[in-house]
Amino acid sequence: MNLYVFLGLLPLAYAFCAFVLFISGFIVKSRGLKIVGGIALAPVVAALLLLVIAVGMGERRSKDPAWVFEQEFLTPPPREVTGLRGHATEMNNGRFAYLRFSAPPEVIDSLISDWMAPASPSDLSRTDHPPIRWAPPTVPPARFYRATHLRKMCDGCGSDEVLCCDPATHVAYFGRF
Repeated sequence: MNLYVFLGLLPLAYAFCAFVLFISGFIVKSRGLKIVGGIALAPVVAALLLLVIAVGMGERRSKDPAWVFEQEFLTPPPREVTGLRGHATEMNNGRFAYLRFSAPPEVIDSLISDWMAPASPSDLSRTDHPPIRWAPPTVPPARFYRATHLRKMCDGCGSDEVLCCDPATHVAYFGRF
């Protein structure tokens, strides 16, 4: 554990030293110190810019319901899917996802075919606070499905995947908590 702390603090110490070197060039009015400090700071600035760009792109895509649908169901939304709304929280669809859409029963059956099993309404009771528009019905005739296994390749990508659909209105709600 101490090795990880050291490796985490090493880039921070490097950035601090480069910054001190750069500022020292201004204080003592040394062109050479400014150049050396600027060159030393360049990788730090580049890494921060790349991080900001990656987070920004991830957040923007996570608010696109079609992209979130494709990430969750591993297929683009079929043309029968209408009224698609939803989003994912955290960078690049990392933690929570909520979708609401209308689709015929055969489309819903094809989406859940090999990775979800019938479940009960109690599978929807969570401590997180889903958006107001994500309000699935909790009583029959609504059908409930729960993922039998997580399909994501990371450890922190949510703990449950639940789909609820109302056969009368053909509205489906998907949530990854």
